[in-house]
Amino acid sequence: SLEFTGQYAKAAVMMRENFDPGARHFTTLINANGSVRFQRRTTANQNVTTSGSASGIPHWLRISRVGNVLTSSESTNGTTWNTIGSVTVNDLGPVFVGLAVSSYDNGQL
Repeated sequence: SLEFTGQYAKAAVMMRENFDPGARHFTTLINANGSVRFQRRTTANQNVTTSGSASGIPHWLRISRVGNVLTSSESTNGTTWNTIGSVTVNDLGPVFVGLAVSSYDNGQL
């Protein structure tokens, strides 16, 4: 579950190149208001690009990598998946994969 601590609170599945703050990353996330997004930074230390998809809760989130193509997907039932977006990254080596959360409020978990 995701508690509404602010409009930018989020839960996500993420792939990161490394743990540097400006690292390239690829994230499928849901905001506390139910908006599903594909966020990515394809060049280190550059701006993040975001594209949107469906809204509503509950939602299943997925990010997958096949070769150099990373694909962000969402599902309302965990069976039928809809692509939010994809990106090709030619020089991406091993990545770290995990869950990401943010309350977007330093005073709340």
